[in-house]
Amino acid sequence: MRGILPVLLSLILLISASACQLVRGRPEPSAPEVAAAAERAASEAFLLAQAAKPGARRTASGLVIRETRIGTGPSPGIEDTVTIRYQTRLRDGRLIDDSIRHGEPLTLPLSRMIPCWSEALPQLRAGGAAKLVCPAPLAYGDEGIPPLVAPSAALVYDVELVDVGRALRRSGH
Repeated sequence: MRGILPVLLSLILLISASACQLVRGRPEPSAPEVAAAAERAASEAFLLAQAAKPGARRTASGLVIRETRIGTGPSPGIEDTVTIRYQTRLRDGRLIDDSIRHGEPLTLPLSRMIPCWSEALPQLRAGGAAKLVCPAPLAYGDEGIPPLVAPSAALVYDVELVDVGRALRRSGH
């Protein structure tokens, strides 16, 4: 039953799009356009289901955050450098990236991370962990990174905020 919802949504979108095109006299959408529309609909359904889980909250941007461990350290600001461990998964659970594969946690300025992480990580404290479900606009957008990430795909990140390196603040002196 779980796998049938995306198929049904895809068929509804395809039929609706085709009917609208015929009425308007426009050409039918291309196969990649139909696939992106189906992925967008399936991703939105997935985001809604994830947001309904206990402890989850959905932000105005559509990001779903569910803290799995509360940290006790500082929360980062956008100018800070953060160190994180992470796993990236598709909606179906397939692992597509993992900081362990790279041999060490990722350390970057928060401002250089994808919008999903830039929005979510300041809501965590160092030592904390969360499951993030990111809509396409906060991850890899309508382009995706084919063939790894489909266009318009939502992504799931398990992140642990290992450390926060405070940016040097200018005092104005």
